[in-house]
Amino acid sequence: VDLLCALLSNYYLKNTKHTNYGSCLNCSKIVKETIEKNGGKHFKMHVGHSLVKKQMHKDNIFFCAELSGHLYFTHDDAGKLKFDSSTRGVVELLNVLCSSEYSDFPKKQKFSNIISQYHKYSHGMVISFEVKDKKVVMQKILDHFHDATIEDFDGYILNYDDWWASIRESNTENKLRIDMEANSEDLY
Repeated sequence: VDLLCALLSNYYLKNTKHTNYGSCLNCSKIVKETIEKNGGKHFKMHVGHSLVKKQMHKDNIFFCAELSGHLYFTHDDAGKLKFDSSTRGVVELLNVLCSSEYSDFPKKQKFSNIISQYHKYSHGMVISFEVKDKKVVMQKILDHFHDATIEDFDGYILNYDDWWASIRESNTENKLRIDMEANSEDLY
């Protein structure tokens, strides 16, 4: 979903007047890089439907995505109607693929070739670990990676020059959720 977010944000930045876009904290860095490279402003989003929609209204965000597969859109020109729709995501993807940038003969491209330009980093799935005491385990992780640049944002994000990881406590279970991305597969 994060690569699709980068593709759609790129398309919107080139074809609409909207400049504010977002992605949840555990989406690939390519989303932020694509948005900023094309003159947009990227917003890091908290995970969760109600939190995403609240931030979309607050920061006038036109489009954003969660790694879980949720795509959030602004429906009206006034920017008041924000909604989550995978159906709209498919329609918007078809619009992109039918645009002259990708469909003019003779340079028709496969979707896999189009999306591959956004596959710059090695990014895995979110892994959930069941733990007895989330706070104690979280502190042990922070202590172990004390040399990282640590962001306190919807959990913690550990940043190194060539990789990062987000670690969040589940709100509903005794689990920690960990997601990582590296500059190369060798590091992952």
